[in-house]
Formats: sequence, C-alpha cells, structure tokens
Amino acid sequence: MCVLCVYCVYCVCRQYLDGCRALVFVVDSSDPGRMPEARAALRRLLSEEQLNGVPLMVLANKKDLDGTLTIRELDSYLDRSWEIQSCSGRQGLGLQQAFISVARLIKKS
Repeated sequence: MCVLCVYCVYCVCRQYLDGCRALVFVVDSSDPGRMPEARAALRRLLSEEQLNGVPLMVLANKKDLDGTLTIRELDSYLDRSWEIQSCSGRQGLGLQQAFISVARLIKKS
C-alpha cells in the first residue's frame, strides 16, 4: 500500500511540474525504514525533464522526536545537489527558514 501511495502522489504531482521553480520534498526523519521508498519517489520525480536544474529543498520532518536521522545520515540517501532543513511540521520549527532558503534558491537559479 505504501508503494501505491507514493506512486499515486507522484502521478498527481506530475501535472504540476510545468513552470516549477523549486521542489520541496518532505521526508519522515523518524522512520529510516521508509527512506528507500522516499528516495525512489524522489528519483522518479527528478527524472522528469521539467525538473532539470530546479532547486531541491529536502525537509527532514519530525525533528522534534527523539532518535531521528541526522542530516548527515539523510545526505547519504541522495545523489543530487540539494539543501536540507530540519523541521517539525507539528511545532512549526524550521519551516520559515526553509522557505526563506527556497526563495533564495529560486533567485539564484
């Protein structure tokens, strides 16, 4: 079911890729077991021609929990130039800084 969910999200997202100026990809940093699935979904997205050269921001969500993956550990899952920001969607931590960084990335591209 999780693979189906990732595939469905991917299909829905494809219709919004034209004119995309930045990609923000959220991962659950508290669940290392799902990182291969997240990596595969991100690779499928990044294989789309419309995303060539588009800046990538990865949000490592759930950093308010104990035992989450570190930034260095998350870095080992991706093989593209990207920025990462720790955050907690529930508490709103790190989100403002992340989107300030996204705006900067868009201006640079």
